[in-house]
Amino acid sequence: MTRTVFLLMVTIVLLVSSCATGTSFGTMTPLHEAVRDGMQDEVVALIDAGADIDARDEEGRTALHYACANGDTTLGFLLINSGADTNIQDDEERTALYYASENCYTDLAEALLKADASRDIADLNGRLPIDAAGCEDVRKLLSD
Repeated sequence: MTRTVFLLMVTIVLLVSSCATGTSFGTMTPLHEAVRDGMQDEVVALIDAGADIDARDEEGRTALHYACANGDTTLGFLLINSGADTNIQDDEERTALYYASENCYTDLAEALLKADASRDIADLNGRLPIDAAGCEDVRKLLSD
């Protein structure tokens, strides 16, 4: 199977998946959907094919926001290592670090900080990632 055929199949699967789950296709890119659904091979293929790694959905979220909100360490690391911008803010002005911190995903928070994610970006309510931290391990990491 050629890479083009594979990518076409991935796009069709994501389109069918979005229809089946009630998601409006077009508000999320295939990369968003593949990350949301934890589809590692598809994410790799889409990145290799030139998908916009920092594309935003209707709420301003990137694929990295989804990986960090879902605690998907493998995809989070992949996106970071592929050059995802770690400081993009969504419509609530939350970064991927905010979501990783809020959900107590220490490994993701640490990887984001190593990739120069700012711990000083506040959301619309003025809350920093440390304020949203869901556990002591993340609070300690963010305070170092």
